Amino acid sequence: MAQQSFESAQAVLQRVGPHATKDLSLQFELTTIDNNMGHVLEARGRLDEATIQYGSMLALCRKLVAARPERTEW
Repeated sequence: MAQQSFESAQAVLQRVGPHATKDLSLQFELTTIDNNMGHVLEARGRLDEATIQYGSMLALCRKLVAARPERTEW
């Protein structure tokens, strides 16, 4: 159930497409979903898939930090 919810949220955020790359708040939401999906997949023993989610989260976090280093929550 959690995985389905995260996948649905991820799909909605990804549909905003070009706007997401310009909106740092949306990017942050995507990092949160990637992280949560990673936890679910890891707990299910699907480590390869979890690694992909964590990698996506890390890449987005690096972009956020580069764009706004003063935002410590990023």
